[in-house]
Amino acid sequence: MEYPIQSILRVEREPVPEWLMAHKKGDPLDWDKVFGSRTVFYPGSFIDGDIIKYLNREHLAHTFVYVDYMMRRETLEDDIATSGLWGYTVYDSIEVREEDLFPMSWTPHFSLSSEERQYLTRHSDCLYVPSRAYRVMKIFERKPDFPGRHRADRLAVLFLYEDGCAAYDALFASHRYPAPFLMVVKDHGMGMNYTHFGYGGHLEEIARRSGVYPRFIYLGPFTVSWPYTRRLSTSFFVHAPTCHNDLIRRNMDSEDHYPFPFHMV
Repeated sequence: MEYPIQSILRVEREPVPEWLMAHKKGDPLDWDKVFGSRTVFYPGSFIDGDIIKYLNREHLAHTFVYVDYMMRRETLEDDIATSGLWGYTVYDSIEVREEDLFPMSWTPHFSLSSEERQYLTRHSDCLYVPSRAYRVMKIFERKPDFPGRHRADRLAVLFLYEDGCAAYDALFASHRYPAPFLMVVKDHGMGMNYTHFGYGGHLEEIARRSGVYPRFIYLGPFTVSWPYTRRLSTSFFVHAPTCHNDLIRRNMDSEDHYPFPFHMV
């Protein structure tokens, strides 16, 4: 039996974390407190703000981690300045050092194949370039005259110019921080990723080998679900009724060793 996504997640509502409401401009961040609150992890996010708007409306999460090595810093800042989050302004912008966020060392749960290395080398001019790396936390505050009174007073978005798989491995699979409450898993056909985020890709491999899974996965269209999961609900795109997102959850009791295929209408 399927239920609307809002009905399923509404019971998971949380208040705005204390660390976020208490933050003052220029204050250092306590990363244990940041990741100790509920987080949403979005690899290959680019500037897709829909998941923030959606979860904010239901008060389901207030801390987001956006990871994409295609997102240049100037593109990010331009988008925030011109579009940003509707009804919000940037209250604080905190530059983050790599050594403050990631563990000093950890054992990776995946390795690149020779074909993947060759792919990254061929596209080195437009994919991950170490000299362009940045890590920045943006604290957004709701405008006083914003009519959406049911939305959170503050939101936090950590933007990382990193490989999504390596970031999940270092942040969560290493047990540095608790696993995400929800992870957005979307395989974009034009995303130039060297691996899938859905079944059979390195992200699922990392979770399987480390045993660190998000509580929920928000599965994008045309993306193959991970094994041992079950679909809870579906939301359809208004302008693309043949595509939809699935909310799925890991089923620890499942004896099914095969992934559910992606669902078409």
